[in-house]
Amino acid sequence: MFTEQLVPVGDLRLNVATGPRNGPPLWLVHGLIRRWQDFGPILAELAARWTVRAPDHRGHGRSDRAASYLVTDYVRDIAALVQDENEPAVIVGHSLGALVALGVAAAHPDKVWAVVLLDPPGAGFLTHIDVTPYAATWAGIRDVARKGGSVADLSRHLGNVRVPHPALPGQTIPYSSTRDAAALRFVARCVADLDPATLNPALEGGWLGGFDLGPQLARVRCPVLLVVGDPKAGGMLPPADADPLAAALADCTRVDLTGIGHLPHLQDPGTTLKLLHAFLDSL
Repeated sequence: MFTEQLVPVGDLRLNVATGPRNGPPLWLVHGLIRRWQDFGPILAELAARWTVRAPDHRGHGRSDRAASYLVTDYVRDIAALVQDENEPAVIVGHSLGALVALGVAAAHPDKVWAVVLLDPPGAGFLTHIDVTPYAATWAGIRDVARKGGSVADLSRHLGNVRVPHPALPGQTIPYSSTRDAAALRFVARCVADLDPATLNPALEGGWLGGFDLGPQLARVRCPVLLVVGDPKAGGMLPPADADPLAAALADCTRVDLTGIGHLPHLQDPGTTLKLLHAFLDSL
């Protein structure tokens, strides 16, 4: 059973879900557009052995909206939460959350025991986001978020967003054809509480302002599990980004997935849990 609480962080209040106290602290940090419930398929099993905490980022879920949504802003938020722990924590981050996990581990090595990176977006990928299918997808989601409405309305609008065809350049398909109806409704639930401005920095190329990934990696001393999604299936970490990232980390265990894209914890929770357990049991 998870309970939610609004926690003051600077001028904001961040919504944090906390599970039963069953072990050391483990933070689950979601990606752009999502909310803490995104980790639903792996929550129960992790909560049986860890004290799991899962925040909503600023501008997401039940957390307050903010004036700035750079990666550095998210890092400061999560760092403030993690610093309240009485012992070092494990941070599992997906996508944006993975970048945040790296930033927190670099800035506060004494508070981070280990880090799990679930398909973080590479710096090269983000620099050229405009030529990836994610640019059109995120722009369409931002437009739907600006419209607002009920979850049912948002689900219908999202389903009609045209996104690039993964195999046919120049052609588009409806967003509803990329996921099942239940998954689409969950995205609509996330969008219902999303500040549309959260997408601006990612789409406009300024998301990494003040966040230089190279120096961050050099300061991460804890063990890191890097889970790389298949670029052919929508992964955000192509080899040109994954290879130098893994090489720059002092203690990196890398696993490249085949046929599983950017959402490993949703697309294949069984494999994700198997990797997590093996890594966490090695600490």
